[in-house]
Amino acid sequence: MAVQLETARHYLFYAASLIDRDLPRLKESMIAKLYASECANSICDTASRIFASYGYATEYPLQRYLRDARFTLIGGGTSEILGINIGKELGL
Repeated sequence: MAVQLETARHYLFYAASLIDRDLPRLKESMIAKLYASECANSICDTASRIFASYGYATEYPLQRYLRDARFTLIGGGTSEILGINIGKELGL
């Protein structure tokens, strides 16, 4: 989970650095969003399995993270649409 989180963070910083330097960044931005949202859901799903029923109890913050992470798969473009657009950027 830490590897997924750090990899997503570093790619996000890379995409942001392209924006700061005013370089082409469409593909990198889509990849960063797709990868980070998939990682967030994977991490939250794994954490909810570790915590079992406590992962869904409102007394613990994990249930909120799990709900918020699900939105990232839809908001800003679904994973399927982003995958298609990334493929187009790659010339596929």
